[in-house]
Amino acid sequence: MSKLAARIEQYPQVLVNVIVDNEKKADALADDELSALTKEIENKLGKNGRVLIRASGTEPLVRIMIEGQDEKSILDQALSLAHIIVRKYNGKIRT
Repeated sequence: MSKLAARIEQYPQVLVNVIVDNEKKADALADDELSALTKEIENKLGKNGRVLIRASGTEPLVRIMIEGQDEKSILDQALSLAHIIVRKYNGKIRT
C-alpha cells in the first residue's frame, strides 16, 4: 500500500463556497457560462488537475473545488467560477 501511495502525486486543492438560494442551485449548476468556463479550466489543467462543482445537500451552497499544480492559479480559477454564480444568481462567496 505504501508503494502505491508513494507513486501518487498530490496537488494543492482549493474550495470556494458560494451561498445561493436552494431554489437557484440547480440553475447555477446548469448555467452555460459556468459550464463553458469549467471546460476551459479543465482543458488548461489537463491531466494535472480537476474541477468539481456541486450543490451542497445540507446548506444553501454551491461548492467549487479545484486541484492543480499551482495554488494561486487554481484559486483564481475557482474565484472566476464563483463570480459567475455571484453575478447571475445573487450569490455571496462565503469566507
